[in-house]
Amino acid sequence: MKAPTKQKEYTTAGADIQPEHEWKTAGRLFEQQGDSKQAIGLYESVLKKQPANAYLYDRLMILYRKEKKYKKELSLIKTAIEKFSALLRPSGNNRSGRVASLSKSILQSVGLTDRKGRELFRPQPIARWEKRKETIQKKLADL
Repeated sequence: MKAPTKQKEYTTAGADIQPEHEWKTAGRLFEQQGDSKQAIGLYESVLKKQPANAYLYDRLMILYRKEKKYKKELSLIKTAIEKFSALLRPSGNNRSGRVASLSKSILQSVGLTDRKGRELFRPQPIARWEKRKETIQKKLADL
């Protein structure tokens, strides 16, 4: 079954779709109809405009896995982890020594870092993507 004409407009316009619920609905509709190429195209075009959207990365990872495009999936996972890690990393430049020291102490006291300031906890979705990365690397090694 083909997607309605209105949905096809979404793939060509892709990133121009402003309301999130519209492109999510359009993408899921393509997926339900088995039109992975259209869904991938839509999600990729929206991702260019919204590079910090975890939902887009998740949907693309799922679609690449279904299409058995393991190398593309691995590349996407690495990109997603890199982008989200950068978002969560403290900038450091805008903190005074006192604020940085207090932040480090608080993180240690609640068990989020060790004495050297290394993370002990990986926030979502990064932890989920790292597990997915391990799985896909095993799949690629078996091929």
